[in-house]
Amino acid sequence: MNPAKDEIIAFTVDAEWAHDDVLADVLKIFDDHDIPITLFCTHDGIEPSGHERALHPNYRNNGDLMRRFFDEHGAVNADVPTMDQFRYVLQHTKEYAPEAIGVRSHCLLTESGLLPVYNELGLEYESGFMMPLTAGISPAMKFYDILELPIFLNDHAELRMQATGHELSELKPGAPGLKVFTFHPNIVYLNAPNEEHYEASRPHYRDPDALLSMRHSGRGTRTMLLELLDYTVKTHGRTRTLAELNSEWRGDM
Repeated sequence: MNPAKDEIIAFTVDAEWAHDDVLADVLKIFDDHDIPITLFCTHDGIEPSGHERALHPNYRNNGDLMRRFFDEHGAVNADVPTMDQFRYVLQHTKEYAPEAIGVRSHCLLTESGLLPVYNELGLEYESGFMMPLTAGISPAMKFYDILELPIFLNDHAELRMQATGHELSELKPGAPGLKVFTFHPNIVYLNAPNEEHYEASRPHYRDPDALLSMRHSGRGTRTMLLELLDYTVKTHGRTRTLAELNSEWRGDM
């Protein structure tokens, strides 16, 4: 793997507690293109055939697992979580996908003290550092033998920044570098064109019919993803998951 010379594409989806029907719709898009993805799991019961499962822990104090920690330990809801809290959330999230070797936290929260915990629980890579539309991205080794696979494009961030207009040409097709694309089920399902449209759907977050009725008819996240997948199949064929990239990069070191 040589990101200095080659365009290396990988697709990831953050499950984000999406309704089963919405998640299934997004997975079908990738299945129809024979593209394996890395699915960062937020909850139990996600078993996507042919795709890699990774972890998407929510370290925020309002998350279900963090609130459970407070209940079980009589802990104070402090502004800064302790490592015991981080470990608790991660251990329980790993129950959703015991085989997982990768992690990306909800809201991309990171903390240097998490690295030894990741290593302790058998994780090998993290994909949580955004480098939006940056040319020539390469994996980077962090402390505790954790490999960082940076994010080239995050669809939610794109709704806010509007850097591409959801045009394939703005994704620098063909340019060398690691391009990890991150998508979210509801955003794709809605074909959301901007943050305002997505936020308006929040009251119906787990109502597939209501979300479908709000699907944008013009250019948006879904149309961009479909064009990107068509391009990827035509130029790259079947891509790799983050676990495969992690293994390949370590083999090249």
